[in-house]
Amino acid sequence: MTDLDWRYSYERMKLRREVFLKLKHHFKLSEARYLYEFCHNWISQGNTTIDNVEQEFLNFVELNK
Repeated sequence: MTDLDWRYSYERMKLRREVFLKLKHHFKLSEARYLYEFCHNWISQGNTTIDNVEQEFLNFVELNK
């Protein structure tokens, strides 16, 4: 049995869902890629809450346009 990547544990996937749902009003075709990339990055960077997630997403989009 192989160990799963910590980013895909049940808890981290639950947090990924919470981040996505918090930001779902940003889901426009032009920002869909940013939303998915941001959710992945948020989890991969070890964040454990959705605190300040909206402002960080807006910063992410602005930096990546």
